[in-house]
Amino acid sequence: MTILAAHASRLCSILALSAIVCGVAGSTPTEAAGPIAGPVARNNSRKRLVKLPDLTCTLQVFKDSAANKPLTSGQVLGYGSGRHSVWVRRIVENKGGQPARDFEFRFAVRNGTTDLIYKKDMLTLPPGLAKIYPLVEVKLTSTNRLYMNASVDPDNVVKESHEGRYSQRCHFRIDATVVA
Repeated sequence: MTILAAHASRLCSILALSAIVCGVAGSTPTEAAGPIAGPVARNNSRKRLVKLPDLTCTLQVFKDSAANKPLTSGQVLGYGSGRHSVWVRRIVENKGGQPARDFEFRFAVRNGTTDLIYKKDMLTLPPGLAKIYPLVEVKLTSTNRLYMNASVDPDNVVKESHEGRYSQRCHFRIDATVVA
């Protein structure tokens, strides 16, 4: 019986059952199961935390095709005669903990009210990875008011940890004049 009592005491310590259930004959419940700090609160409403995808987009604009001369949104540029361009890099990133599947990424460049570029892609991104698109050339005319817009998952197909539109839309604007 003493071997059985020793095993019962050890089992009670491992399973942390209440002192009443784990009491051993001839001892008080606190001797058999250790000191009791108070009632054990059980949280039966615990939900499993699931990290969702979190999609973001970024537009980077450069004055050169080597992407060495970055521009800032709202910048005003002046060029001498000749052909000139700006170069745009698009980045879509899944900063979340789950894959983002079958979502759309849209990109548009307008000069005033004229559409210059419109691209649309369907993507799937694993967690923590980004798709970095090659540079796109935007040729400048004599007067330019360029608006570049991108949106990732515009139809909210992917359930995300941050559903706000703040990180899912990107905007960039440049005014450029080419003097002949």
